[in-house]
Amino acid sequence: MALIDIYNIDNWTASEPAPWYIKLLPVATTIIGFLLGLLPGLIARQKFKRRTGKLFKLELESLKIALEEQLTEIKRYRNDFLNPPNPPSGLMCLTLVLFHKFEIIKTFDKVTLIKYFEKQEKEFATHYVSTFYQMFGVLERDTERLDKVYTEYQMEFDKISDSYLNEINYLRLLAIIERDKLGGDFSKDPVLVKLWEVAFSKPDNFTTDVIMIFAKDLHQKLLHEKVFMDTKHPLYKPILDLALKGSKIVSDYESKKSKYIGLLNMTEETFQSAFDDLNVDHKT
Repeated sequence: MALIDIYNIDNWTASEPAPWYIKLLPVATTIIGFLLGLLPGLIARQKFKRRTGKLFKLELESLKIALEEQLTEIKRYRNDFLNPPNPPSGLMCLTLVLFHKFEIIKTFDKVTLIKYFEKQEKEFATHYVSTFYQMFGVLERDTERLDKVYTEYQMEFDKISDSYLNEINYLRLLAIIERDKLGGDFSKDPVLVKLWEVAFSKPDNFTTDVIMIFAKDLHQKLLHEKVFMDTKHPLYKPILDLALKGSKIVSDYESKKSKYIGLLNMTEETFQSAFDDLNVDHKT
């Protein structure tokens, strides 16, 4: 049978057109399917953003604790350093903790963090994250400098104390030779008697600071005690040489020590500023 009866075409009528919403149904279905396909990814990104932001906040709190401990350590170390004879223990035991914190913070994605803090205001979020990362850079630089300065100055101080000990030991050797020339009894030689009293005593410990205190006291006596002014004594010139060299060595040490303390203070100020900033109640 023919689909259209051409003999009765005058009586044929076309079917009614489909409603508009039926025509849009395939498009709507496609759009809904596309959106549903995006939904899991959107949810995952939101979860990742929230998780990143919360972890970042936790790291800030952890960094704050590490900074507080490092500040306490610097204060303790400086106090021991400036108040001998207590030998200061190592300063750098906590910098490893700080370096670890910096490495963790570097792994955070800045864009994700900015989006997390955009809940309040986009410009603020960008400034907030940028400010903290600038602070981390300064902290890392100063922590590296603290490590470097500590190592360099300990080596410098060791060289200074070794230099002085070499000088004092040379004078002691000359004094022993003079004593032996007298058969071991030097009670009638006032120079040797006084020298044994002031130059053969030993400090309680051999830290650089203690040795320098000993040196400063000794070279003042060598320069100003009248007994050492006997120009005819065989040890007159060696004693004078040690007094002058000792004075120079002590002066060099005091200069380096002052510079070292200044660098410690600068680092402490940086850490304190960062610690104070981390304690500010930022709007997040």
